[in-house]
Amino acid sequence: MKKVRTCPACGHENPPDCLVCGWCLDDISEPGSVGIENEAEPRLMLSFSGSRLGIRNGDVIGRSAIGRDVFKEYAGVSRKHLLVVFVDDAWYIEDLGSTNGTNVNGQPLEIGIRYLIRAGDNIALSKHVTLVVL
Repeated sequence: MKKVRTCPACGHENPPDCLVCGWCLDDISEPGSVGIENEAEPRLMLSFSGSRLGIRNGDVIGRSAIGRDVFKEYAGVSRKHLLVVFVDDAWYIEDLGSTNGTNVNGQPLEIGIRYLIRAGDNIALSKHVTLVVL
C-alpha cells in the first residue's frame, strides 16, 4: 500500500505532495485528501467531455458529489444523482430519485433499482451529460 492524495472532484490519485490534481486541476491541498491507497479496491472509470472520473464502490455521482466540478454547470444533473456499487465482480448503478432520471444506452432506469453496466455503456444523466463506461 502506498500513500496518495485523492482528488475529491474526479477521484484521480496523485502523489502525496501534490496540491493540485494532475487530472482535473482541482485544489487538493486539504490535509484530509491524503490517504492510503488500497490497490485491491476495484475502480470504475467513466468519461465525460474529456474528463475522467475514478469511481469506487458506494460512490455517489452528482453536482454535490463525485464529479461536482465537472457537472456544476449542468442543472439537469441532480445533486445526488446516481449510486455506483460493485457486487460479485460487476458494476451496478442506481438512480437516486434524480429530477431528470437516468438512461443507460437509451433505456430509462427505474428509481431505486440497480442496473448492471459494462464497458462501452452510455449513461445519460441529462440531455447534455452522457458518461461513457471505460
